[in-house]
Amino acid sequence: GRGGGRGDADQSSSGRSGGGGRGNRRNRSGRGASAADKKAAAEQKQKEEEARAAAEAEQKRLAEIQRRQNLQAEYESSILSAITSLESFTSAAKLHADLRRQLDPQPLVAGEISPLDQARQSFEKSKKSLKSDLKKCTAFVKKIKSGSYHTPAELNSPNNPIRTLNLTRYVEEVAAALTEPQTKVKQSDIPGVVMLCVEMHRRYETFAKALIPTLLAGISGSSGKADEESLPRRICLRLVTEFVLHGIITDMKPLVKVIKDAAGVPSEEGKDYVVTDANFIVTFSKAGGHEILGSVPRTIRLDCERLQKEISGEGEGNLANDESSQITAEATEAPFIPTLSTALVEKAKSAIDILTATAPNTRAVPPKMTASLHTHCTGAYRTLAKSYVSTHRRLQKLEKRCEQDRLLQGNLSEAREKGLSDAKSLMESLTKSVESLSDVLDEDIPPLVEEEVVEEETDGKGIQLWTKGEAGSERLGPFDDEETRSFYCDVPDFLSTKPHALLGISEADVEKQREKNKRQYGEDEEAEIVEMSGEVEDTLPMVEEEAEEDEHEEGEEDVMEESKGENANEENKDTPHYKLMVLLEQELPEASRREKIDEIADRFCANHGSNKKSRKRLYETFFLVPRARLDLLPYYSRFAAIMDRIYSDSTLVTELEQQMHGQARFKKNQNIESRLRT
Repeated sequence: GRGGGRGDADQSSSGRSGGGGRGNRRNRSGRGASAADKKAAAEQKQKEEEARAAAEAEQKRLAEIQRRQNLQAEYESSILSAITSLESFTSAAKLHADLRRQLDPQPLVAGEISPLDQARQSFEKSKKSLKSDLKKCTAFVKKIKSGSYHTPAELNSPNNPIRTLNLTRYVEEVAAALTEPQTKVKQSDIPGVVMLCVEMHRRYETFAKALIPTLLAGISGSSGKADEESLPRRICLRLVTEFVLHGIITDMKPLVKVIKDAAGVPSEEGKDYVVTDANFIVTFSKAGGHEILGSVPRTIRLDCERLQKEISGEGEGNLANDESSQITAEATEAPFIPTLSTALVEKAKSAIDILTATAPNTRAVPPKMTASLHTHCTGAYRTLAKSYVSTHRRLQKLEKRCEQDRLLQGNLSEAREKGLSDAKSLMESLTKSVESLSDVLDEDIPPLVEEEVVEEETDGKGIQLWTKGEAGSERLGPFDDEETRSFYCDVPDFLSTKPHALLGISEADVEKQREKNKRQYGEDEEAEIVEMSGEVEDTLPMVEEEAEEDEHEEGEEDVMEESKGENANEENKDTPHYKLMVLLEQELPEASRREKIDEIADRFCANHGSNKKSRKRLYETFFLVPRARLDLLPYYSRFAAIMDRIYSDSTLVTELEQQMHGQARFKKNQNIESRLRT
């Protein structure tokens, strides 16, 4: 029994040991499977990352290829644009030259018929085959009057009415229809209008005689019609210029006179041109171009130079060895350089050769006249360029001043707003004119200097003295800008514009006053040295006359006082005394503009200036300006300057100096407003 028990125990122990071995084997195989799975997952992740990186690289490569293709397309487009501009320029010049040969009224060989006469004779022979239908001819004229024109391509059609109709009886009517304002000729209609006139001039001799004088009269303003009854002057000028280019007009003298007047040709050499109509010069220069002015536009010249550089290999692109300019994957590693194909090279060479052969041989006017017109337009351009720079400088100062006013006052006055708007409009107009003329005449645009904003350092002092030795201040003097200088210095000269009897001064007094004005306000600085002695000499002979005037005016005042006492209850508004009071007490304090103060000064000199008592009352008004109305001081100063140039009896400066010295004796801070006013 014990042996059997041991056997069972051995079996059970062997069974346990066998089961433990199988469990260990399962654990080891599980650990091995887990490591394999991790390794496979890592390999899969690596493959996915590699695939993702490859996809990103491929995407970048494709994007780079697309970018390079876009750059190549832009490069080729710019080259084609330059070639197209040269071709358009030369084709227009060739067309004009061919039409000038066809419409030349002079025979090519002496004794033969001119090309224009030959064309008209051929038309006369074919008249029998043309239609003279009243309905169709009237419809053709009505179409022109309505402002509907055929394009140049439509005019070349064999079925066009101008080729199938006999318009001999309607020539004057067609010419008149073109110049009527109801036709509303626009800039876009001019090519069609010009070709219509070419065909009419080729066939009918009286057409140009009926049309051209009306256009020239519209340019010069001598038509006698109101502006709304004639074509705009710029349209007339553009049509006349196109007629010169197309050979309809051969006499350039009227047009040259108009250009001289618009450019403001100086009477002496060396002086600047005084441009009277910049738009005229710009319109003529753009329309005439190199065929009249003799200079190739800058844009055409730059396009030609660029194409020459590209052809020679010195430009942006490389010359291609074959027709293919595709960008491959290998090419994406190197820096991108566009490629100029062989076809574009040949096209560019052809355009340059045609331009070189055409430009010098397509002049519409004689060389002497070309040189003269070019000189006038260049002189006008330089004047406009100077005005362009100076206007920009003044506009900067005005904007700075307006910005300061906005900060100090919160807003701008209506007059200042209008002045700023006008200055900006003038600058825009000058910019367009200068840019257009610089392109046509191939001139450099003057650079605009932007003034640096420097913050002013204040040291507590509110007054800055001006000395004549300051650099750049000789012209403006103690003033900040030209506008301020003009306000205080450029005052009306009533001594030259008003009758002396109206001002109450004799011819001898006028001469003395003019000499005094020349010494005091003239440009001769040495005359200031003898100013005081001259004033004393001028004053002595006038003592007796002033005494007589005082007696006469005192008598007038007595009469005035008597009449005033009689009509104390109801004052007559027509008396000079009442008008003077209204002028000094009501209108003068409201004068806050330059034009208004000049108007009041004009009325005072005309109505009250001859009376010494009235002048004395005016000076008292200036002296007793209210302390709260310091804004009136600039305008009162301008009024006083106007009066000082006419009469020499003002005591305003003396009284102000006495008051200033009296106030300077007191060191206490009292009567600050009165001191500021003085």
